Amino acid sequence: MRGIFLEVLGLALLAGLSSCDDEVIVANGQGDAFIISRVEGQDTVFGLALHGFGNKDFKSVSAVDGENTSYKLSSYNGYTYDYYYETAENDFTKDLPYLGNYNFSFTFTTAETDDDTDVLSDDVIYPANITKCEYNTDDEQIELGWDEMSDADFIVIYLEDAEGNTVFVSKSLSGSKTSYNISDSTDSWGNYTPESGSTYKVLICAYMYEADNQEDLNIQSKSIATSTVVWGE
Repeated sequence: MRGIFLEVLGLALLAGLSSCDDEVIVANGQGDAFIISRVEGQDTVFGLALHGFGNKDFKSVSAVDGENTSYKLSSYNGYTYDYYYETAENDFTKDLPYLGNYNFSFTFTTAETDDDTDVLSDDVIYPANITKCEYNTDDEQIELGWDEMSDADFIVIYLEDAEGNTVFVSKSLSGSKTSYNISDSTDSWGNYTPESGSTYKVLICAYMYEADNQEDLNIQSKSIATSTVVWGE
């Protein structure tokens, strides 16, 4: 699942790479590679995410790892300056993805080009251990709890409907957070209204920055812990 946090980071980078004066803006691309972990049965499995940002519209974005495996990134949610690749859910494995250099190549609609390299290490954040996921009929809210994650830099909570559509995305939470409640008045539902009797998939996603570069565009690993809850029951 693609995290909505990418949209926020994309806007931040766009502002940071753009000039505020009348000078000609040179096309600039930046890439980030990170590990995704989730639980499948009794096993923890891993996948790869590649994320590219630019200060001008992309025509194409690709990446190559140190084993010469090529990856094609696609527009994220229709954004022309924000491209993304993620291992298909069925292709997650017990092995970590390639560790080392990922070389990004950016081609812009202006015919300009740029490149960037991100180094992926073996640091991994594992899925949260969910201790509570239930609907409180008295307080009319979902109540979530999980064990503290010492290596989480921030956490984002998502809800998906039965069709897999993301209908709720929390604000970025502190990595030390261990609980969260969701009512129908909680921010981040967008235009969606939860329906009584509907089952929602809950995703608790924790993020770890790269050890030597703890900024928004330098994610090292993301973990996904899931559960389900019925709204109103």
